[in-house]
Amino acid sequence: MSPREQTITVGGVDVHAWVGGRGEPLLVVHGAGGNRGFTRALAALAARYTVWAPTHPGFGRSGDAEWMEGIDDLARFYLWFIDVVGLGRPHVLGHSIGGWTAAEMAAMSPGALGRLV
Repeated sequence: MSPREQTITVGGVDVHAWVGGRGEPLLVVHGAGGNRGFTRALAALAARYTVWAPTHPGFGRSGDAEWMEGIDDLARFYLWFIDVVGLGRPHVLGHSIGGWTAAEMAAMSPGALGRLV
């Protein structure tokens, strides 16, 4: 995958993201360790999906969201992200705390997501 890096503003927060590949949209929600190392797996996924791999607010090059207090807020934020970038019903892959976040997203808005991994 030769991803392009972009900054996407969601709810007043600038979010750094890698985007690349082709196919149905796949939102990758990273764990507490950030995107470091996890981005290597994105190349394999990009062969089949258009991968959207944002960095959580407060991590890496993403801005802070001082209002964010828990996983429910992070899940809500990513539901907004889906709307802002126009992903429709993306598949969502969550790792570690990102898996928890993805599960919360599915509980909050089951019709907003495709498959959940």
